[in-house]
Amino acid sequence: MSEEQILKMYHTLVIAPHYELGHSSVISTHQGDFYSKKTVNHILEKFCLMYGSDLKGRIKATRKQLKYVKNPPILISELKRIAGFQVPHPKGLGAIWIFDLSVTLKPLSDSHTEIILSNNKSIITSLPRNLVDKRKKRAICMLHEYAPLIP
Repeated sequence: MSEEQILKMYHTLVIAPHYELGHSSVISTHQGDFYSKKTVNHILEKFCLMYGSDLKGRIKATRKQLKYVKNPPILISELKRIAGFQVPHPKGLGAIWIFDLSVTLKPLSDSHTEIILSNNKSIITSLPRNLVDKRKKRAICMLHEYAPLIP
């Protein structure tokens, strides 16, 4: 199954670097993990283009409209209410993009946080809990601003 099919068919929770056994990334969904030889940025670019704009355009729009300068969240789809935020990989392998906005955060130390996804999978990031929470809240605020729930 191609990355594009996975992104269309399943609810994507996370796209993360995963350099093991010839893979470069992993797409985590409620249905399981899908490993890819393509990079996180390549998959994320495809995800964005599926909904009409590239990653740079989405980042630029968030920076301009909401004045978020550093590490802005992105809105993938207003209609499907898909938004995400990035956190650093604990081993410095690049950005982990989180699209599951109902995550639970557990501080592990002053500089590391465990992010528990809605499918109970956990990810560790080298970012303090308060900063992960701030990025999550920015993504939620952006989603409510540009993709409000229809009564």
